[in-house]
Amino acid sequence: KDKYIIIAVCSALRTLIKHDIIPDFVTYADARFLHQHIDEMEEYIEKTHLVVNSRADSHIFAQNSKSKLTYFTETDSLAEWTEKATDIDLSLDKSGGTVSVMSYYLAKNLGCNPITFAGLDLAFINNKIYANGSELQVTENGSLTGIVFDSIKKLTAVKGTNGEMVPTRDDYVSFIRQFEEIFTEEETSAQIINTSLTGAYIKGMDY
Repeated sequence: KDKYIIIAVCSALRTLIKHDIIPDFVTYADARFLHQHIDEMEEYIEKTHLVVNSRADSHIFAQNSKSKLTYFTETDSLAEWTEKATDIDLSLDKSGGTVSVMSYYLAKNLGCNPITFAGLDLAFINNKIYANGSELQVTENGSLTGIVFDSIKKLTAVKGTNGEMVPTRDDYVSFIRQFEEIFTEEETSAQIINTSLTGAYIKGMDY
């Protein structure tokens, strides 16, 4: 524990708690329905630091925690205006709307090396989705069901780490492309490691 900083995306917090792991930071970005990642977790949230996208559900800002860090992005017009009006550097980073990207930039800005991802498969392996092991459910027209907002997502396929095509969500394709852009075009001295044995292949990561 004294050698690592643990950053958890909000949807993985419950799984970590079941294994007696309290992360140093938890990242939140969703503009709605954050209560599903907070309810009955208040006791553990108090023991960690929250990193919250400036556009996230206000419900998270009301939680007690060690501290709250606001994550401003280059697409946040209010943050851009604040920088110009105050001459304060807010260190605007990319958003992508994902807690995974937020977590990467947090680790990068903290100077972590290597930066190791656990659970970033961005695919539905063995018909499972998310850290809680929920079953993949698809309608006849290819839409996903069973989870908030999934009805507007479509099932597609991407190249996997073993060279074969693996099933994923259509919006995950854009997440994969953004990560590849970050890892191949931006300067970083950190080694980027992905511990997922199967899943989507992301160029610029060491598997």
